Amino acid sequence: MAMTRFGRRVARRWAWTAFAGVLAAAAPTAARAVSPSADEPCRATTTPMSVEGADELIANRYRLPPHPAVALPADPTWEEDPLGGEKNWLFQFHSLWYVENLWLAWRETGDPRYLERYLFLLRDWWLDNPVDHPRSPWSWNDMGTAIRGMTYACAVRHVGEAAPWLVVAARQHAGVLADPDFYVGVGNHALKQATALLDLGCTLADSSWRDLGARRIESLARRSIDGQGVTNEQSDGYQSFNWSLYSDAIERLRACGVEPSRELVRRVALMPRFMAWAATPSGRTAMIGDTGDQWIAAPPGSEAEFVASGGRAGRRPSDLFTVWRAGYASFRSGWGKTRPPADETAVLVRFGPGRYIHGHDDAASVVLDAYGDRVLLDPGGPYRYRPAEKSWRDFFRSERAHNTVVVDGLEMRKEGSTDLVAHGHSPEMDFIALRHSKIPGVLLDRRLVYWRSLKVLLVEDDLRSAGPVTFRQLWHLHPDARPELLARGGFWTGRSGGPNAMALQLVGGKSQSVVRGSADPIQGWISPGYGRKVPAPVVEVASRGTRARYVTLIVPVPGGRPRVEVMAFSVDPRGGFDLTLEVGGQVGRISVRARGARGETGSARADQ
Repeated sequence: MAMTRFGRRVARRWAWTAFAGVLAAAAPTAARAVSPSADEPCRATTTPMSVEGADELIANRYRLPPHPAVALPADPTWEEDPLGGEKNWLFQFHSLWYVENLWLAWRETGDPRYLERYLFLLRDWWLDNPVDHPRSPWSWNDMGTAIRGMTYACAVRHVGEAAPWLVVAARQHAGVLADPDFYVGVGNHALKQATALLDLGCTLADSSWRDLGARRIESLARRSIDGQGVTNEQSDGYQSFNWSLYSDAIERLRACGVEPSRELVRRVALMPRFMAWAATPSGRTAMIGDTGDQWIAAPPGSEAEFVASGGRAGRRPSDLFTVWRAGYASFRSGWGKTRPPADETAVLVRFGPGRYIHGHDDAASVVLDAYGDRVLLDPGGPYRYRPAEKSWRDFFRSERAHNTVVVDGLEMRKEGSTDLVAHGHSPEMDFIALRHSKIPGVLLDRRLVYWRSLKVLLVEDDLRSAGPVTFRQLWHLHPDARPELLARGGFWTGRSGGPNAMALQLVGGKSQSVVRGSADPIQGWISPGYGRKVPAPVVEVASRGTRARYVTLIVPVPGGRPRVEVMAFSVDPRGGFDLTLEVGGQVGRISVRARGARGETGSARADQ
């Protein structure tokens, strides 16, 4: 008589319970029998492990950040989906990284319950999820398999002599990861796959797997990190994440007796520099691409550590501007020599290749930070991967969520580049000119000037369309802002605390509106972390026709309203403008043209 699936699970559970009891008694001896490296940190992720995390698993509660804890059966079916299609939770559930909490708890307490549960979950997942007919589409996910492979490698190093089946499970994972059809070949998923294969090969003493993992790490680094140390994932958060993964890969290479190439080490060593330049002056992420509002990583001795520590440690950057070939331009008022580092001004502009991996449709977008907080914001993310919330995920990645110009009814193409037409820099000011045709039938020229001595930002947009359309220039503001529209064109951010900004619309701006927290259509939101959305005002400046022109002056101040007087202004019909203005007792004159800008400043008293 054929045994039912239920009967097979009961029989297997009985056999496993008996086996676990024997193993629990033998495991302390087995743990001492493995190499001294077993006492070193063994990890598949950087998520902290704890006895508290183990206690939750003993109680059949699974806490996989950033998701809420959920209760599951003591004997999981591995078909569980308690959050209704939340892909990130499913990926983590099948990666098994969390079982290392149980090993840690057993090591610290000697309580055999932790070891028994540790081995039960590892063996139960393996028996329930054969490659040819797994319980879930997420069982053999590319990234989840890599993390789980490293988890099994840890288990082999911990207790492999007492549980021979662990070696079989680890070898199975190595074989899957080595398969060229399974290897994804791009991004941090490929890096995790390659590092897991290296780790498994080293643990299982298989040089072919070890060497293949090492070759993949080296090759991927050359494709993914450019000569300035910037990854191709188009996200400052993933810049930090990739730095941590590549740094870990280098450590594992050396631990396996494989010396990383000098080029790999060089490129990874350069990565913290971009982390510093993409950060806010107070040391938080700029929220470019799929990046939440978080503190940046602080590698010791780096420029990133200088920014993250408020200038107390690390290396102070020496320049005030940098153009990154990956598609970023960074401008700074300074690095804390004459004022607290957090009070400096930072401008970050996007250009370059179309959306890729964790990037957004942020062609020619700009973010601005001043006086200790965000003024013009990127939307952040990533928002949820849950299918039911796809429209929100799509919004945060779209051009409508960025500080650029959009066209009603036309979506920005994902492919295509935003060209760097020209750029120039001096102690007085930084200039950059960009162009793209990523909106069908529309050509956009955007010129930006960061006027360092006056601490103001000038943005000129010139758009041409094959037919009449409605253009919208968008300015996404801090959630605390309460923007007031100015009759002459422009707005005042109206924050009661923190920095403010006055935006004067020198050209354009006759049709203005403010949107906050709209769900239909979606507009006026930021996503400061996974699964979170916060209403934040966006000022829309509309113009109808075949051509639109905007010239916007943005003046950030630490508080209150700035004293700004436009003394003279004229527009060149071919592109560019001339402007004389006074800001806070300083008078400046600037001439902006298609490929450059020049200007001068002086005190108001000296010019009178």
